[in-house]
This record gives sequence, C-alpha cells and structure tokens, in this order.
Amino acid sequence: MIARARELEQHVSIVTNGIQAADLAQANRLAGANSVCVSLDGVGATHDAMRRRPGAYDRALRALAALSDAGLQCGASCGVSAHNLDELETVVDSAVGAGASFVNFHVVEAAGRALAMGTAELLDRHSQTVLYVAAHVIAQAVADSCTVHCDLLHKRAAAEHPRLLYAGEPESARGVIGFASQLGVLVVEPTGLLSPVCYGFDRSLSLGTLRQAIDSAGRSTFEALPSVMRALAVAGESVLRELEVDDDWVVFNPSAELARVAARAACHVQRSSIVRTRSPVPAGLQGN
Repeated sequence: MIARARELEQHVSIVTNGIQAADLAQANRLAGANSVCVSLDGVGATHDAMRRRPGAYDRALRALAALSDAGLQCGASCGVSAHNLDELETVVDSAVGAGASFVNFHVVEAAGRALAMGTAELLDRHSQTVLYVAAHVIAQAVADSCTVHCDLLHKRAAAEHPRLLYAGEPESARGVIGFASQLGVLVVEPTGLLSPVCYGFDRSLSLGTLRQAIDSAGRSTFEALPSVMRALAVAGESVLRELEVDDDWVVFNPSAELARVAARAACHVQRSSIVRTRSPVPAGLQGN
C-alpha cells in the first residue's frame, strides 16, 4: 500500500500506537512512508490510562527510538484532553528525547475509546484556546530541535482561506482534476474504510473501501469523489457562517466541525441532486 501510494506521488503518513513498531525489524516495514507518527497521549500513567494498557508509554517511546534508528521521519501525535493539558511541554521533551522530529497536538474528540470520556474531560472552547496558544509558544521554544503543530485553526485564517474547509471555489473549477488536489486527506481506517478529512467521519460520505478501490483500479473511489466534495463544500460553508456570527469562537478544530455538520450536508446534497451522473476517470488517474 505504501509503495503504491508513493508511486502515485501521494504523501503517506502512518499513525500507530507503537505496539508493533518498538522492534527495529518491524519499524523497517514502514520505511517507505513519508512520516510515521506514534501516539503519545500524555506522560507515563496519563498515556497508559488513555490507552488502557500498562506500559504503553514506555513502549511508545521505544517505538519512536526504533523508528528513529531505522532512519525514518518520525514524530509523536498527542491527543489533548483535560487529563494532559498541563503535560504538553513534557510530552514534547520526551518525544524529542526518543528521536521525534515533530509533534502534533490535536483535540481529543468523542470517538473510539474517547466515547467513554465525560464532557468535563474533553476540551471546551476556552481550553482549546489555551492549547492553541501553548502549542505556538512551545513551537518557538523548541524550533531548533523539533517542529510542533496544532490542528486547531484561527477563525481569521478560515475566513481568508475558505478552501481549508472545502468552501469557496473548488479546485476542479480551475481545471485541476487530480484526486489529491481536491481532497486534502484520505484516511484508511483499520477496517479498510476510506474516509475523508479524519478518522470516523460520517459514513454517508465514505469513499468506499480499500478493497473496492483496489479491485476497480481506483475507479470506485474516484466516482464517489464529486458527491463527497459537494457535501464537504456545504459543510464548510455552514461552519464559516457559524464562525462569522459567534464573536466568542476564536479557534476551532476544522475536522471536528466538518464532521459535526457532515450528515446534514450529505442530506442537503442528496436532496439537491435531481440528476446524478458519473464522471469517467481521466486517463492516468486510475488508482490515484
């Protein structure tokens, strides 16, 4: 899968809990990826509790070290909640010490294991603003040794660049027809489901499964793309309108907000599509 994606000039990022990557031989299997990201959701017991696995923190650090020793571009992905908001600097220090060259902070959402978390454990708007500022401060402090990124987006940036939310003029309207030029992220979930934007996105906007894509040389995925892009555009416009009228809403998680309104957007697209046609796959784009 990695080799095929790279042949198609796609950027491949692997996100792993590090359970199997702690061994150098296993780490080498990921050598074709552009980057490998190990989940590091806090320090010590905090990470172990989030993963519900004693010793998971130490194993994650060993995985980072193994990936670094294998010469891979590796880093850490930290899901931030109320449990670890005060551990961000230590997370970065630990990750860098284990060989990470980047750390990504993202807000824990009510999905997967986090479904069991209460509202008080998830970040509210104020805490998200704290994370946004803290991440930028930490990024400046460790700029010489590590790149720090935060998935939160300032509302001003969204207004100035609506395509960050798939709103505004689509790339296809300007003559660009490549798959990756339209859909910024395609997630291959553990079940093989192909989801836009983020893991666990609304199933009505799935682009099929990996097996379907392979069996059809990419045609099934490409044919599903236009309706998905229309729904994402509707969702993006909806989020932008909400941001514009809410003066207290300064930073936000774009993938979470798109996911929140995705089902409504999908219904809107289905109702407005009186005539549905399938576009042929342009030559050379099969499987892209």
